[in-house]
Amino acid sequence: MKPEKLKEYFMRGVVHIVQLTPFKENEDIDYEALKENTMFLVEKRHYGPMVLTPVGSTGEKYALTDEEWKKIVKTVVDAANGKIPVVPGASHSGTRVAIERSKYAEDVGADGVMVVLPYYHVPEEEGLYLHYKKICDSIKIGVVPYNNPDVSKIYMKPHILKKLVEDTLRRE
Repeated sequence: MKPEKLKEYFMRGVVHIVQLTPFKENEDIDYEALKENTMFLVEKRHYGPMVLTPVGSTGEKYALTDEEWKKIVKTVVDAANGKIPVVPGASHSGTRVAIERSKYAEDVGADGVMVVLPYYHVPEEEGLYLHYKKICDSIKIGVVPYNNPDVSKIYMKPHILKKLVEDTLRRE
């Protein structure tokens, strides 16, 4: 989904579903339960617009291996089957890995990515802007900045977001 199309979708009054990651008792991911949950949510889309966001902060992204993260994204994208947008969490403390995750999400058919502000090494405003700009410039799907200072220990001020939007729109 092109970024402008995802933006239009969000403007419809979206119910945003942050998917939890189901685990088995042995701490393995229950991919079958994830698929069933996704299909259940897809069926409920008739109650209003929704966007699925797997592997975000509350989806226990921090507790997953890279391979688990990838398999969860692909499972949800495949189960949603284009019926509702899928915008997985693609955050990482560094820009390079956030870009790799964003590209993977795009390659498997996600409609966008949600990216929390960089954490651990807290950047200045210019570094924050460049983090998101590099991600936006690396993919053709939408990027949803997740301004969550409780997690990232930094707050994206409105003027930074405005500059990012303006610069991103100019490239189209």
